[in-house]
Parts: sequence; structure tokens; C-alpha cells
Amino acid sequence: MVTGPRIWRGTHYARMGYSISKTNLGDFCLRLFKLLI
Repeated sequence: MVTGPRIWRGTHYARMGYSISKTNLGDFCLRLFKLLI
């Protein structure tokens, strides 16, 4: 159950990054997402 919240966090940030991908923050979010992986 420890990995549950972690995966949810990943998907949450991924969705946020995807919704903001049209802005400059999109690239920043993608970089953070890669660092989290």
C-alpha cells in the first residue's frame, strides 16, 4: 500500500503536466516527471 500513493502522485503530476503542456511550464513539468522516475 506504500506504492499506491506514489503511483497516484505520478499520474496526478502527469495529468497536470499534460494539461499545461501547451505552456512553457509543460516542459518544466515533463523534466520534473522524468526526475521522479
